[in-house]
Amino acid sequence: MSWKDILKRDISFNPDEACCMELKRGYSELMRDLQEHYDRKGIKSNVAAMSRRRMNEPCKVLVDDLQSFYAEKGKEGSNAPNWVYYRISEILDDYGECQQEGEMLREMSYRETAPVYVARPPKSRFFRR
Repeated sequence: MSWKDILKRDISFNPDEACCMELKRGYSELMRDLQEHYDRKGIKSNVAAMSRRRMNEPCKVLVDDLQSFYAEKGKEGSNAPNWVYYRISEILDDYGECQQEGEMLREMSYRETAPVYVARPPKSRFFRR
């Protein structure tokens, strides 16, 4: 079930948590795949260990990590394959969309539960019931 389906189905949960869990899932899969890539190429890396340590961090830290990693694209000495940057872009885009959707749902939920004020006609000697 995607984050879009979850957000549309049940708005009684915290959308930020759902978005963060989806970000962590994407981050974990990316790092696992990258570690496997490095292992196949015989490149020593601590990507998997770093990923395990980061899973308990706030999502802001993971976003910062992914953005920093993406900033290395095309720089000399970077040995990450191009598919990694594509996946990082997807993960960050999905996270941003999820947060926007969550914000819209919060606003909709508030509008649906906000008190309704009914205006009464002004009291006037010309207006009698």
